[in-house]
Amino acid sequence: MREIRDKSSMFLWYPLVKDLPIPQPKTEMYRFDEMELELIQDERIPDTIFEHIKPLADKIGFPLFMRTDFSSCKHGWEKTCYVETSLNLKSHIFELLTDSMMQGWMTYSDHGIVLREFVPLVTGFTAFHGNLPINKERRYFIRDGKVQCHHPYWYPDAITGHTKQDNWRFLVGRLNQETKPEIELLTKYAEMVGTVVEGYWSVDFAMGKDGKWYLFDMAEGDKSFHWLECEHCPKDMYEQYKHRSR
Repeated sequence: MREIRDKSSMFLWYPLVKDLPIPQPKTEMYRFDEMELELIQDERIPDTIFEHIKPLADKIGFPLFMRTDFSSCKHGWEKTCYVETSLNLKSHIFELLTDSMMQGWMTYSDHGIVLREFVPLVTGFTAFHGNLPINKERRYFIRDGKVQCHHPYWYPDAITGHTKQDNWRFLVGRLNQETKPEIELLTKYAEMVGTVVEGYWSVDFAMGKDGKWYLFDMAEGDKSFHWLECEHCPKDMYEQYKHRSR
């Protein structure tokens, strides 16, 4: 199998965090073989992927959340990562992989598919072309095991022009309100993660309707978006995105 070099691959970080005492969705993973990778890079989706994924999906149960080891192509939610029934699975695999290929058409980097339990989250409204739920989510940056900074996941101006909800700024503002108990808990969770990974990371959490904060995603910190107002936002990132800020 192709060696995984990028630490942001879920095949590398998930085994490190899965047994931490932090709420996480049930997860099953399938890694592509060399033949499947060659076909995908040739813009063909082999049937063997569906054949391997189907029993794993049945084990997780429907609805479920599906992604590659790097991306969920979440903006296409209804056709990509959110799989409501087994009848939708094959078409969603196709949409997920073709969308991911377009995102990384110069250097396709996915190594497989990850199936996750669908956890109902605290949602304010939907946005983007796939009616993506905008949820109560947070991003914590950890450097060498300690929290460097944190902020809500959804940067408001990134949503501008991508929702039909009239009062979306009010709703996202309400979702983005951080509380002291929340910060204390997520700092504790993030620093737990920091005990099993080295270096600089972003760690993403989302609030479930059951009142629990779930660890959903991670990536190397240098590859992750900061709010532009954050003192730790890199200068080149600020210059790239400042036109989105009011």
